[in-house]
Amino acid sequence: MRFLLFFIAVVVPISYFSQINNRQLGGWYSIKLENRLQNDWSINSEVHSRNWRVIDDLQQFVIGFGIRKRTSKRKIAFSMVNSFFLSKMPTPNNTTTPELRIHQEVSIPSIILGRVYLSSIIRMEQRFIQSEPFRLRIRLNQIIRVPLNSKRIRVKTLYLEFSNELFTNPKLSSVNSHLNFFDLDRLYLGSSYKLSEKVILELGAMRQVTSTWSKNQILLGARFII
Repeated sequence: MRFLLFFIAVVVPISYFSQINNRQLGGWYSIKLENRLQNDWSINSEVHSRNWRVIDDLQQFVIGFGIRKRTSKRKIAFSMVNSFFLSKMPTPNNTTTPELRIHQEVSIPSIILGRVYLSSIIRMEQRFIQSEPFRLRIRLNQIIRVPLNSKRIRVKTLYLEFSNELFTNPKLSSVNSHLNFFDLDRLYLGSSYKLSEKVILELGAMRQVTSTWSKNQILLGARFII
């Protein structure tokens, strides 16, 4: 909880007037907490600050809470999360749009070649955006992690991470007909360091592409297991 309060008070930036600049490097900062319970259950929370620029000009603030259950054998994870989003486009009026989002997720892990970690994730989102019709979105994400200084990811392991996530919009009715089926693609390359059994640090770069704009962002994050 102290980490969440620190993040909200210090890291969340002040927004300024601007316009979208595809060449301007953005920033994405996150803290994730996992409170592990008995029988492979856990309570998860996360805070994100995404910025049009590296350290200011807020793009999106996110806070979410949810539960997760892992199967005992293959460690397949099932999650349900409720999140609040506050989004801002860099327009002269500097308006923000709130959104309540609920999602269900299945994560299927595997290991190949003895040291390459794969994770396939399917997520279905129900989106309630202010002054807009209900939206459904499906996200497909493939993650590859490769440890550099050991064969397995354990304490003191530095590992590379690559992921590509595709966002799609099923058109539920005529009110959603204006939406493109392709919504967003996120391509990520970075590295993570497992500092301890309870702390993982992350640093990387992401390329985001939509039908109307594209953007590069640096990512800095930390995951804490309680």
